[in-house]
Amino acid sequence: MPALPAKLFDEIEALANAGDTLYEAGDYKAAIAKYKAGYALVPAPKEEWEIGTSLLIAIGDTQFAAGEFAKAVETLTAASFTPSGMGNPFVHLRLGQSLFETGELDLAAESLQRIRGHGDDSIFEDEDPKYLAFLQSRVPNHN
Repeated sequence: MPALPAKLFDEIEALANAGDTLYEAGDYKAAIAKYKAGYALVPAPKEEWEIGTSLLIAIGDTQFAAGEFAKAVETLTAASFTPSGMGNPFVHLRLGQSLFETGELDLAAESLQRIRGHGDDSIFEDEDPKYLAFLQSRVPNHN
């Protein structure tokens, strides 16, 4: 796939950066609006562009931070099926956490298990310990 025109990429990136600033300030609703505005500019098929996937991940992460867990599940599920989202540990972390929060515990365990790889649980270090404890309760023989 060819590269996005530089002007369009810069416009999308500026919206993403504005979203990041709003996220860091805790203004999740405004951050989501910026990310969605950037995503709207991504040409079809959106899932084929890495920046499109990055924006989906940012939207889902922000929805999670805002406590909009069902929306985060929808957004992060879409991101998990894109070429650059498949196998992305962060996508599976946030998706698993969001599924946990919506009560979809079997799916949550499945998503969280995908990121563990060879005993490395470091991705959980900055997260609420309940998620790793949940995973360990579901997969107790993991070393």
